[in-house]
Amino acid sequence: MPGRSGRSTRAPGPWKPGPPFPRGNLLHLVHGAYSSRIVDSVADDLEEALDTTIAELAPWAAHDRHALTRHNLLETMAVKTLILRSIAETVAEKGAQAVPTRRFETALSALRAEREALAALGLSPLGEAQLRDAVAGAAGAEEGLAELLKRGRAARVAAGQLDEGEVS
Repeated sequence: MPGRSGRSTRAPGPWKPGPPFPRGNLLHLVHGAYSSRIVDSVADDLEEALDTTIAELAPWAAHDRHALTRHNLLETMAVKTLILRSIAETVAEKGAQAVPTRRFETALSALRAEREALAALGLSPLGEAQLRDAVAGAAGAEEGLAELLKRGRAARVAAGQLDEGEVS
């Protein structure tokens, strides 16, 4: 029985190539969130706005040591943009029940990754609170030091160790 064994006597069918598609063909593209080429093009569009925002809100994040985190943030923002656009289009055309679960999972994953990248750059609410506390603590320490110097000077003047006009 030729068909049952691993050695079939049938000749293989002729190889049938598909239609000749040009490189970069987008006929199969649904949303592009899984295509590195599409994600990179959207990330390039978002890069200038992200750099401006980081320069305004978090100038320390522009340092080279944060380059990988900024790149990850840019990629996740691009994936999030693509996937949310796709979800919105599908809902508008066919309704929410027509959106595949995998697309919602990808959107949630992109949102979580974006939140983690923002937190790594100190741009989350917690990071902002910690930064504000550190700055307030530094300002408080500076104020406290100035107050201590003033008290010490007043004590030395009162003890007669220092004249009023003298700088210590």
